[in-house]
Amino acid sequence: MLPGQLRFWLFAALLLSWQIQAATVYKCIKEDKVVFSQQPCPQAFTQHRIEYQYGVTTETAEGESLDPLQSLLENDSLPEDKLLQRLAAEIYRLQQQNSYLEILRASELQKQERQGYWQKLEREDPAFIEQRDKINAHFDELKRANDDKIAKLQQHRQLLQQKAEAQP
Repeated sequence: MLPGQLRFWLFAALLLSWQIQAATVYKCIKEDKVVFSQQPCPQAFTQHRIEYQYGVTTETAEGESLDPLQSLLENDSLPEDKLLQRLAAEIYRLQQQNSYLEILRASELQKQERQGYWQKLEREDPAFIEQRDKINAHFDELKRANDDKIAKLQQHRQLLQQKAEAQP
């Protein structure tokens, strides 16, 4: 390899590794202060990991074992009307996320179609079918998880509404 080509490939590898790191951001929280970083948080901070994949941003709190959905359902400090509002808002958010996931699925499938066209792959090609099935399985799993949460929230909302109607 020529020195110029070697420099180019080293630069490309460095750039690629930087982009991979940039996909994860850490949200460091201590008391009322919040700091965002590409490095893990120091011990004194509570750490949330923010990741971006397939156009969806997810934030997960590290070290917390309590599910946010479960904490919403078990929240006794809220009045019933406020809890019903929050449940309705969360159901709506999850339904909107399902719609967005379908848009992302269509986009990924179109991208696969374009790649297949340029690579001269037929739709019946086993590699093409396998990749399409992998894309569909990924989005089906995300949608199924949301649907499970929606069902749980709707069930809890119905119980609260029945309880409120039964009270004089």
